Amino acid sequence: MDAQNLPDPGTNQTTARTQLLAGVGVCFFLSGFAGLLYETAWLRQFAAIFGTSEAALGAILASYMGGLAFGAWLAARCEHRIKRPVLAYGLLELGVAGGALLVPFGLQVADAIRIAICGGQPELPAASGLLEVCLDSTLAFLLILLPTACMGATLPLLARHAEDSGNSQHSGAGTVGLLYGINTLGAVLGTLSTAFLILPAVGLQATIFVGASVNLLVFGIAFWLERKAEVHCLASSNCEASNGKRLVPEQSNVTTSDLSLTEVSAQTAGFSNGRRFGLQWLPAVVALASAASFTYEVLWTRLLGQVLGGSLYSFATMLAAFLTGIAIGSCWASRLITRGRSALRCFVVAQLTTILTTVIAFAGVDLVSLASTWIGAGLSGGFLANIGLCLAVLLPSTIAIGMSLPLAIQISTQQLSNGRGSTETGQKLASTTGRLYAASTLGAIIGSLFAGRLLLPELGFHGTIAVGVFANLAVVIWSLLLEQPVQQSVSSRFLAGTIAVPVVAVVLLCTCGPDLILRHLPLNNIAMTSKIEYSSIGASSTVMVTRTANGYQLLTNGLPESEIAPRGAVIGAEAGARWLTTLPVLARPDAKSMLIIGFGGGSAVNGVPETIQSIDAIELEPKVVDAVRTLSGFRESDPLSDPRLNIVFNDARGAMSLTIKNYDAIVSQPSHPWSAGASHLYTREFMQLVRSRLSENGVFLQWMNSHYVDKKLLRSLGATMLDSFENVRVYQPHNGLLLFLASQSPLDVEKQIVETGLPLRRRLRSMQWLGLNTVCDVAATLAAEHEDLEAFCAGALPLTDNRNPLATGAGKLATEALLEDAETVFRDVDPLVARTGKPSLMERLKFSPAKVVRALALMQMKKRARKVADSIPESVDRLLADGFLAAYGGRAEDSQKFFRAVLKIDPENREARYKLIEQELPELAQGRGTVGLIHPVSTGLSIELALVQATSAYYRKNWQTLQMLDGTLGTVENGSSSQPLALAFRALWRTKVTTPGRSLGYGREALELADRSLAGETTVFAALVRLWAAKQAGDSNAWLESAYHLTDVMNAQPYAVTREFALSVSREVLSGIAELQATNSWQELRIEDVRKRYEQVRDQAQSSG
Repeated sequence: MDAQNLPDPGTNQTTARTQLLAGVGVCFFLSGFAGLLYETAWLRQFAAIFGTSEAALGAILASYMGGLAFGAWLAARCEHRIKRPVLAYGLLELGVAGGALLVPFGLQVADAIRIAICGGQPELPAASGLLEVCLDSTLAFLLILLPTACMGATLPLLARHAEDSGNSQHSGAGTVGLLYGINTLGAVLGTLSTAFLILPAVGLQATIFVGASVNLLVFGIAFWLERKAEVHCLASSNCEASNGKRLVPEQSNVTTSDLSLTEVSAQTAGFSNGRRFGLQWLPAVVALASAASFTYEVLWTRLLGQVLGGSLYSFATMLAAFLTGIAIGSCWASRLITRGRSALRCFVVAQLTTILTTVIAFAGVDLVSLASTWIGAGLSGGFLANIGLCLAVLLPSTIAIGMSLPLAIQISTQQLSNGRGSTETGQKLASTTGRLYAASTLGAIIGSLFAGRLLLPELGFHGTIAVGVFANLAVVIWSLLLEQPVQQSVSSRFLAGTIAVPVVAVVLLCTCGPDLILRHLPLNNIAMTSKIEYSSIGASSTVMVTRTANGYQLLTNGLPESEIAPRGAVIGAEAGARWLTTLPVLARPDAKSMLIIGFGGGSAVNGVPETIQSIDAIELEPKVVDAVRTLSGFRESDPLSDPRLNIVFNDARGAMSLTIKNYDAIVSQPSHPWSAGASHLYTREFMQLVRSRLSENGVFLQWMNSHYVDKKLLRSLGATMLDSFENVRVYQPHNGLLLFLASQSPLDVEKQIVETGLPLRRRLRSMQWLGLNTVCDVAATLAAEHEDLEAFCAGALPLTDNRNPLATGAGKLATEALLEDAETVFRDVDPLVARTGKPSLMERLKFSPAKVVRALALMQMKKRARKVADSIPESVDRLLADGFLAAYGGRAEDSQKFFRAVLKIDPENREARYKLIEQELPELAQGRGTVGLIHPVSTGLSIELALVQATSAYYRKNWQTLQMLDGTLGTVENGSSSQPLALAFRALWRTKVTTPGRSLGYGREALELADRSLAGETTVFAALVRLWAAKQAGDSNAWLESAYHLTDVMNAQPYAVTREFALSVSREVLSGIAELQATNSWQELRIEDVRKRYEQVRDQAQSSG
């Protein structure tokens, strides 16, 4: 064969190396995919054991990155012994797969060890306990040491292969940078795929198997690449036949006439020929730069979380955007290196660019809130909108961040290179890569831990970013001082830019920063305009208290936690939260101890009945309690002043697993079930832990907001409760509130009340304020009994740690139309409606279904009330129920027909008689009205007649007569339709007492009676009496809140407001406003609100005349 027809060995060798490098790139891409898949899955797996406190999360993150650092360091120490780096890389991937598959089993062992060492504590432990933190960190590190160390060792080995391959286009640090970028791109895909596809589809355990499968695939590809390389090597003239091992090209073209490798390297790195440099500090510098980078990551995660919400999807989107920039930066650095650009100067420019872009983004971060609204990003936004928003904020700075490590490797390896053969140079490259990668990872640990636990809570957003900027500046200064004198190698333009960037950064930091973004509400995707009363940055969340029309609202990371009623507010303002701690005592009247999971705004604590002797509350974020403390003097009841209360700062699962303390009642109210700190508190494993902490006959209550779930998720939550407890019920005090009540012992709440009267007969203030007077009031809130819930949840899969749809679905649902009609979601299994083979609850326990319908109507659950009424057989109760619905629906004439029909059948029916009297009270008080409507009694006054006489006394302003009727009015039947009016009249005369020294006491009594009246039924008259009672008690806060509340009631019941009444009450209130002196900022705003409201009432009344 002619020589000219022979293939060029150099060309073949170059092609083979390029193919080999491409194959390695594919492997490293898949490695990055699997690595972030594991990190995402492990964070959730570990949270089930160690909890989600900041200390626990810090331990998990440090363990993961510490393993990477250890693996990189070990590879740097041992890589010179490895002759076949690609095959060794493949074996490391096997190690990753094997270690990852062992983690779930290791978690069980770790849990047992943790409980054996730290468990059995008599009280709930706090998250800051030194023993627990050290043990958790050690166990987490050991659990994932094998897979993470193998992950960390891969880059140094591939760096060795990159230099050994001798590719002229992508040699040395340039190839390492390229591989690092490819690996990070794989991590981007792994993050997004895991969060959006794999975890929701297959669960945690199967996700780990997916990752292991990817690792096995990488091993197979690496093994194939190694075999292919051997075949090519055997066919090449550049091989040693003696040992059959691949060698790299000889550097035969380097002669003594050429520049020495040291000179070339020094020039390429940006150094002068005559200087030696203190490169021993380079790992520390890389660590410092990495610490700054991860400080920024923590800061941006917190800020962007204000817009995107705290869901799994949101976190994955933010992390993917951060990693995308790093990947691009690494690839760009690789390109700069291969083009021979000065590595040192590029390194300095990267640090300055990081500073400038980060500070500019921070200065304009409020635009993120506006942009989110414009493009439809946020908690319910589409993926493209969210990722676009994150990239716009993070990409410029993260590209610069991503350039740092490859450039640092280039600086180090070229300075250390001294003309040795490429095999030795490859070993230097691998060793340097390992050391610097380990240093970078350690810096990331320091940055993330310090930023979350120290910098943000102590210094705030401005202080935290300033620390990061100073760290980057320190890196810049080190880089410039590497060469002496600096002036010989650095241009004046470069120096001017180096000085200008910090100056601009300082100016921007001092003049701009986050404000609007902290006001952003992820659930509404808008920025609130209300005044911020408190704002603080905690270790796990940003906590705020804002002023609302009805009081205060506590928010964490922009998500609402609790509504807090102001001092003097009508007690119903916190009714929803108070139900959480009242219902368990309805079920267990003798309960003495209670655990509340999630302190929130403390309203649930305020609702704990008086019979409970001790209250423990677990709260994840200490700043939440600090926020509540600032409102101590501005709210109706301060939960922190309750002597029964003990607050523990920890994650609920972490704390409960380490104590042996049991409770008579446990209430779980972790808000936002999609968030990382709450989703694991809805699973079967958590329910089983709760069950183990209940005393004999103990009861558990699980809160759920119907706005956060659809029917499918609701059925899964119900299935979880049923799978964990022998007896489960669902109560629905109002349309948005679902309360799952569970116990291992029977739950016969209504039967217990019917048979024993407990606990209602104790007339507990906490229950009266919720309008709970009779079994009918309680029964009206019962949405499903155990058998009903079983039918409703048939076929639904329970929520588990392995597969928890609440963690992946509820966040998006929270901003959409969820349950089509939460009021009737249980309509097919309603225990108040008789079904084939099952009588209604009222039929079984023999109490009035009509009064249950009345209670439902007063709860504004009119659809359900209608369904229950329609299910009542034709009878007096059916007529009475129809009458109640007509009366509360504003159909007075229809209601009269029904009530008169009742009296024809049952003349003794006091409910029907009172409802007829109620409509004619003004006429009857003046001696007119229907003859014979008032039913005579054999002795004394009937309640109906007493109410007529009280009305007459009111019109005549005869307060002494009203006072004389107090005894009779006090005998009104508890829970009857006439009770609210009787309570209002009893309060009324007390507001007119003028006896010195007694008026204030009577005023306080009147306030309590008026609140009880409003709890039973909200009327314009009762709201007016409360206004007078507040004035009598000398309580300016209560007077203002009563005046504010009265306008709400007048607007809701315009049929009860005459022109004369509107003019009279507006004159009274406006006169009182003129005399009132505000004592705090809340009163100032409230006075202005009330003035505007009553000026509008007056103007409308005058114009109507």
